[in-house]
Amino acid sequence: MPLELGRGNIASENGDYSDILITHKNTEEFYRQQGLKRVLTTKYLWALGVGTVMANSFFGWNYGEAVVNRMSFLLALIIITVFYFTFMLTFAEMATTFPYAGGPYAFARRAFGKTFGYLTGVTTVLQYVFAAAVVAYSLGQYIHFLVPKMPALVISVLALLVLTVIQIIGIREASLIQFIITGCAVSGFILFYMGTYHAANINFSLPQVNNADVTGIFMSIPFALWFYIGSEGIAMTAEETKEPDKSIPVGFLTTTLTMIFVAAGAWFFSTYASMSQEYPILGSYPLFSVLSNVQQNDKILLTVFAILGMIAFLASLQAIINASSRQVFALSRAGYLPHFLSKIHYRRRTPYLATVLPGLLAIICMLMIKAKFLITMAGLAANIMYLIILVAFFKIRLDQPDLPQTYTVPLYPFTPTIALVISLVGLISFTLFYYQAIIAMVFIYGMGVVLFLCLIRNNILDDAPEEFSAESALFQQKVTIDKVKGNHR
Repeated sequence: MPLELGRGNIASENGDYSDILITHKNTEEFYRQQGLKRVLTTKYLWALGVGTVMANSFFGWNYGEAVVNRMSFLLALIIITVFYFTFMLTFAEMATTFPYAGGPYAFARRAFGKTFGYLTGVTTVLQYVFAAAVVAYSLGQYIHFLVPKMPALVISVLALLVLTVIQIIGIREASLIQFIITGCAVSGFILFYMGTYHAANINFSLPQVNNADVTGIFMSIPFALWFYIGSEGIAMTAEETKEPDKSIPVGFLTTTLTMIFVAAGAWFFSTYASMSQEYPILGSYPLFSVLSNVQQNDKILLTVFAILGMIAFLASLQAIINASSRQVFALSRAGYLPHFLSKIHYRRRTPYLATVLPGLLAIICMLMIKAKFLITMAGLAANIMYLIILVAFFKIRLDQPDLPQTYTVPLYPFTPTIALVISLVGLISFTLFYYQAIIAMVFIYGMGVVLFLCLIRNNILDDAPEEFSAESALFQQKVTIDKVKGNHR
């Protein structure tokens, strides 16, 4: 018999009982009305996770090498790589235990209540909006760089609009396209490695005179983050995944290993193949610049790589739109954002309005804010979200040690502890060297808290799946405490 939590039986956050009605029946009806299609398999999760970061290895990270030496940046990249490996293994446990479209919002809500859940969801949306703005802008600049007659801004806006429409058409169709273009993008990186291997191998064997310093490592962290940022978005597809308890852990692992292959190769081959040039690697598109210098006579190779590079930008942009739309959808479905944003297309079963909003916000950011600052803001938002999720992970583990799980993070508690320590180091880096981003984020949080207290907190729907899960946990904890007190009496 399904657990039914009736009026007056749900524990509130302050320990009292709140006068609300939540039942499994309500939640099942909620899923029928505002649920998403389960069509994704492991290969599509891989395509979404890897696709998110395809463009990031093409540009942006070299802004960090413009202010520090090569060895400092390399050490920062190693630290961030270790972080993502440990974090993704930990995040996979959360995503399989709580397989909701809310993803980060759902996890923080479960551990810390509505306010933190809301702020974590907003932080996640901001991360993807900032990243989408950077990728769209850079895509336009990249195509304009290749074909000067094509206006960069028009290309950027058009790409966002077209990919948004593809997402609305259907998750099955969008995922198939994503799988194809992600595969093409990965092949582009392999082509780059092959084209620069000889030059990189020669330079790698030469004596190096690069000394790392602590300041340089800290300053490099936001740009090392850029290699991987957003890949955790596959957690937001849990409601659209077939057999999420099996598919999600495999999706996270294969995504992480592929990302490391791409990021490490992009840095190594572009850095060492360019040592004979002016260093650091300047320009908006370091990979294309390096390959053009090494293989300047091979026009066919350069043309193919240019096309695959364009596809990499499209893969990232589409995956980012997918992740941001699901977070907006989940927040709206629960009442943290206007309810109309969670409307589902009657035939396609896609959250079409939740898909449009992040795209419009990305266009506004792209027009108003410089790309380098957007990269910093995206990194800061991601770092804050990672930190909250990791603390939430430990809290849930401690509060509910008997929670049923189909997948558990390996080497607990060491794996999540490593991720937590590095995320704290990352936050210190932003605080010390990128305080403008900290100030901007504090201002955004201040506005968010005011909106929550004045307009949002009384409109939350307790039968939304993420809310039901959190309130059920509070109820069970209250029951357990009451039993313990009764036994002592």
